[in-house]
Amino acid sequence: MNQGEQQDRTHHTLVIFGRLKSETGPSNVFAEFATIQNRLGSQYPKDDREWEIKVLPIRHFVATDLTDRFAVLLLGAVSFVLLIACANVANLQFARATSRRTEIAIRSARGAGRWSIIRQLLTESVLLAMAAGILGLIFAVIGLQFLRYYMPAEISRYISAWQHVRIEPEGLLFTLLIAIGAGILSGLAPAFQTAGLGIADQLKEGARSNTAGRSRHILRSLFVVSEIALSVVLLVGAGLMIKGVVTLIGDDGPPNANNILTMRINLSGSRYAAPRQQAEFYERALRALQSIPGVNSVAFATNVPFGDGGVTTTFGIEGHPLRPGDFRSATLESVSPDVFRMMKVPLLQGRYITDQDGPEMPAVALISNRFARRYFSGENPVGKHIRQGEDASALPWPKIVGVVGDIKYDPWSKQELPAMYVSYRQFPMPSTYLAIGTSRDALQLAPVARLRLANIDAEQPVYEVQTLGKVISNQMIELSYVAAMVSVLGVIALVLATAGVYAVMSYSVMERMHEIGIRMALGAQRHDVFYLILKRGLFLLVIGLGIGLPSSFGIARLLSSLLFGVNAGDTTVFTGIVLTMCIVGFLACYIPSRRSLKVDPTVALRSE
Repeated sequence: MNQGEQQDRTHHTLVIFGRLKSETGPSNVFAEFATIQNRLGSQYPKDDREWEIKVLPIRHFVATDLTDRFAVLLLGAVSFVLLIACANVANLQFARATSRRTEIAIRSARGAGRWSIIRQLLTESVLLAMAAGILGLIFAVIGLQFLRYYMPAEISRYISAWQHVRIEPEGLLFTLLIAIGAGILSGLAPAFQTAGLGIADQLKEGARSNTAGRSRHILRSLFVVSEIALSVVLLVGAGLMIKGVVTLIGDDGPPNANNILTMRINLSGSRYAAPRQQAEFYERALRALQSIPGVNSVAFATNVPFGDGGVTTTFGIEGHPLRPGDFRSATLESVSPDVFRMMKVPLLQGRYITDQDGPEMPAVALISNRFARRYFSGENPVGKHIRQGEDASALPWPKIVGVVGDIKYDPWSKQELPAMYVSYRQFPMPSTYLAIGTSRDALQLAPVARLRLANIDAEQPVYEVQTLGKVISNQMIELSYVAAMVSVLGVIALVLATAGVYAVMSYSVMERMHEIGIRMALGAQRHDVFYLILKRGLFLLVIGLGIGLPSSFGIARLLSSLLFGVNAGDTTVFTGIVLTMCIVGFLACYIPSRRSLKVDPTVALRSE
């Protein structure tokens, strides 16, 4: 930092890294910096009053707080799948307990108490769950090796020390506790129901139709309804996240992003200390890159769509002095004329910046539509003057010559800053993006572009060479991966819920075989019995949807508050999930119900 930059109080971006002593915590550091910030605000009220100092652990600085949000979302999705699996196992335990009525009755007759039977059944359930947990750990070890090998670098940066991630003793203990909890959760209701029957009820041939049997029917139905409801919530969340990613990229990303090669340059050294020297380098680079065969256009910009946020600055508006307590900030972009045409940014008023807007000409600027709406509501901004810095700044007043469409620089911000654009010839910046438009594979131009820039000045490194599509993908990859993982969990939940409905309906047909035989013997038609069985399954489906949909609206609002781009009122997602659940649920009810058409009354009555 040179002496001029040290004296300039309009620049407020400074990142400091430090290792804390063992006796010093983040709260102590924050308190110390807060004291410094308050002192600077009092000493320099015009420049430092509205700014703040943030103290963050390195993990939050590198990965941002979105990682914590996504971890919570994934944990919630996994918990939903676990609950659905527990409900499925509980239903299987009910069926298994029914086949063990005689065994339990004999144990009771030989003196086994109710709590003794409950402990036995819960122990069996927990042992099964622990065996499943051990099997799951084996798959986890294999899956972790697979993920470590195939994890893209763009997503692994959000996980500290990714290559050293392994299953720790704490993870084993957590898995053990989850397995025990799942075993107890899935076996509790069947155990109490089975142990609650008296010896006479256990031995009675018609025990399936007594009060306890009806109670089991109710519990099994509750489990099925819970599975359907949880699946709806999980699928809606996954659908909204996927739709959010597609909407963000589709609405705010350039349609030709994969045909634009981007690279970054940060001019350094005494040769580029002056703005005029920086502008001369960029002009030479433009001419050199434009002459490459296959290049359609070349542009410079401080930042590109979905980039790193760019430069934020305060600004003044001529004739609109700041009122006490007010604060203005905007994204400042130093650009070349072709950048708006390359990025397909429409001109809404006035004109674009042109090649004639050189250093000897009056300073000009463009503003974004968001800027115009916020600060020139009801006015025509073209012809007005703005400038970088506070009202007391000595910088020139560029004239607004046009209004362009909004560009999304930060996909995670719900309150995107307005943007002001100046010509690189009049206000060059040492750090910039180069963008090269082509109609063929953009990455093929990278070696030639590097060589042309090295011929101008080999000491200026070119880095982050990638397509604009890759820039956008890198920004969205965390949300994309989380959406994909939640979608996989949603599909698993859908399969489990479908299997649960199918199993309950199949068992219901088998359990009611005697009843079906009596109905047919008394004159009931086969299609009447079929509709009776189908109606019960569809009733459970409707109840599950009725509970799941209102819960989904709550999850949708939560996701929209956490993630920009998620629309809580997206009727397309809700409609698609409901239709999917209806079709899959209907098939899960229809197929078992058809078995009732094949029931022979004579055989059904004889078997009883």
